[in-house]
Amino acid sequence: MSVRQRFFRVAKIFFKIFMDFSREFRLARKKGYRHALKKMKRSHERHAAELYRAAVSMGGVLIKLCQYFSSRRDVFPEEYIKALSPLQDSVPPVPFDRIEAVIKSEYGDYTRLFARIDREPLASASLGQVHRARLLDGREAVLKILKPGIERIIDTDFAILYFVFKLLSRFRVFQEHADFFDLLAEFIRVTGDELNFRREVYIAREFKKHLAGLDYVTVPDIYQEFCTNRIIVMEYHDGDRVNNIDAWITRNNDPEIIAKRIVEMYLEQFLSDPFIHFDPHPGNILITSDNHIVLVDYGMAGEISDRMRKGFADSLEALINKNPRKLIDALFALGFIRKGANRYALLPIVDFFIDEVLETFKFDRESFYSIDFTPIRDDLVEIIYTQPFTIPIDWAYIGKTLSTIAGLISILNPGFNLYGELKPYARRLLSANAAEKAARLLDSVKMNLSAAAAMPGRISDFMDNLERGYFKMKVDYGEIIDKIDEVKGFVIRIIIFMIGLVCGISTFIFYGEGKMSQSLMFAVTGGAAFLLFLVYKKRLARDKIRKYF
Repeated sequence: MSVRQRFFRVAKIFFKIFMDFSREFRLARKKGYRHALKKMKRSHERHAAELYRAAVSMGGVLIKLCQYFSSRRDVFPEEYIKALSPLQDSVPPVPFDRIEAVIKSEYGDYTRLFARIDREPLASASLGQVHRARLLDGREAVLKILKPGIERIIDTDFAILYFVFKLLSRFRVFQEHADFFDLLAEFIRVTGDELNFRREVYIAREFKKHLAGLDYVTVPDIYQEFCTNRIIVMEYHDGDRVNNIDAWITRNNDPEIIAKRIVEMYLEQFLSDPFIHFDPHPGNILITSDNHIVLVDYGMAGEISDRMRKGFADSLEALINKNPRKLIDALFALGFIRKGANRYALLPIVDFFIDEVLETFKFDRESFYSIDFTPIRDDLVEIIYTQPFTIPIDWAYIGKTLSTIAGLISILNPGFNLYGELKPYARRLLSANAAEKAARLLDSVKMNLSAAAAMPGRISDFMDNLERGYFKMKVDYGEIIDKIDEVKGFVIRIIIFMIGLVCGISTFIFYGEGKMSQSLMFAVTGGAAFLLFLVYKKRLARDKIRKYF
């Protein structure tokens, strides 16, 4: 399939899906969530099946997207979850003859190393394929093998993405976002890391060391002496995918406990560990027995900087302590709020979510639809209109990770209360970093004292500049433009009315003179003008947004 064919096929499918979701949202607002689900069921089934077929036939990056979608039960309808879930670890496999060719190219006569390699794969993913094996010394192992030709497919998909981003960048709405291509570069970098098996071996060994404190988490041993650029050999563990609850619940496992442990495991990574596992889809989290978790596949893992960790800790602490101002400051420091934006204008919305939503919100779609935005409707309209938010490039995959975890939690425990469950773990982990926090506080005190000492000089400079007239007033023209639009709309309606009135008078004049053709022409024009006068109303951008709340 050519690049052009891949592009148009994907674009067509996602356009249909977007239209479905838009219609479902409108129906849910008008007639309720359950009515919308029932009305859209067949359309969702049809387009979910179409997306699955496209992913299977095209492979590459599209499979990774579908894996992500299938873990978002809180966002996607059940029809998509059912259709796309098989792609988590059962992507149509590459025939063993082709896989064996890769093994031979890496090892030569591989029977010198392995007593057995199963022809049937344990799992087949977007980039690699997993086969169970046994080493000559009797140890059970798993081989993760890079699929033949996958580099070429990925390059093709990157070319498609570049073309799409280039096309979108021509639209004014996207031209304002200078980080558009930086986001693509980040995606290419992370996917490139997935193809680097040597890096994955190193990351897996680091995870094993740093997660050792959680006795319910197992990171498989890596048999490094057998690893190559295209094959990773690791310890075998028997377990079932985390979303296959029926398979593991009989082995003394509790979905609610599993959900809590996944949250704790990721809090540990965010607050203490140098790396984060970016790909927690169900195929990468296995459940054995007694609520024990096996975490596999470290291709998509990245570092978290000290600045990011501090910002995450500050945000979490503000959330737990219900401090909206500190939460906004932390988000601003991390780059989630654009520079120059009035970040404290967000206070009413953050207050609302902390006071009215945080303690009651659960991980299901109905919970979202049931939120009554009426008290903050005007504030939401203003925020959507001004768009003060942005996603920093270094947080793009972390955001994906958090949303995937949210999807898993919605499967394991739809009644999971984020605030209630998060609070004890967060307090424990935050208190463990008390020494670091004290050091930061001391630095802050020193900085503030230094700023206070410099204040008299700065005030003097300010007064001098003020006297010289060096300051300029910065005005937000948003409301002024809205008022101009209102006046413009009123003037246009007056002009339309006057045209209709003149045409009406002219119709009677020409009719009285017996000039029927001219009379008919003015009658039609006048009728059209009066009709336009009745239906025309200049709608502001804020009004268009407001109708969704």
